[in-house]
Amino acid sequence: MIQTKSTLRTHFKSEILQFLGTPSGEAATRAMQAQIAELLKTRSGNWGAFSPDQFEPQVFSMHESNQASVQWAFPCIDGNHLSYRISRSKKYRVNQFNIREPDPNESEVASQLQGVFVPGLAFDSEGFRLGRGKGFFDRFLAQFNGEKVGVCFELQRLEHFPATAVDAWDQKVDLVLTEKKTHITHQRKR
Repeated sequence: MIQTKSTLRTHFKSEILQFLGTPSGEAATRAMQAQIAELLKTRSGNWGAFSPDQFEPQVFSMHESNQASVQWAFPCIDGNHLSYRISRSKKYRVNQFNIREPDPNESEVASQLQGVFVPGLAFDSEGFRLGRGKGFFDRFLAQFNGEKVGVCFELQRLEHFPATAVDAWDQKVDLVLTEKKTHITHQRKR
């Protein structure tokens, strides 16, 4: 059977939903939070996080960072464009994809992001990411020069995506952080 992005999305969405509500899923989420905190011990500045949806680990607080040296910025969608914003008032809105984001009237565009944590339905050892198919993160990552960290559970990692599931516009991440470890991708090793 040829695996396309569509069939992979369906597969991973099912796997994630089955896993998230279990004690193992809850333990994995806590372990992932610890992995993020460990990584951030050696990082500082403005970092992009994400407001998780039903298929993503609940690992970021919209209000604060546990690391004094890091300030969170969250993605905000405007048309076809994704930018990261830092909320001044902790006011958020729900966008057209039912995801919480900073209210543009109560936030400022984050300048000089040091890195971003990127959600995905799956990642491979090359650093390729399987997203939702709208291209927001790929367009952003194509122009971003900071550190790119994919976030997923171990069950969402593949050695390689089939060629039918990788397009010319797909962007790679440098690291893939899971509940078990931070994987250095082949992209980062070069």
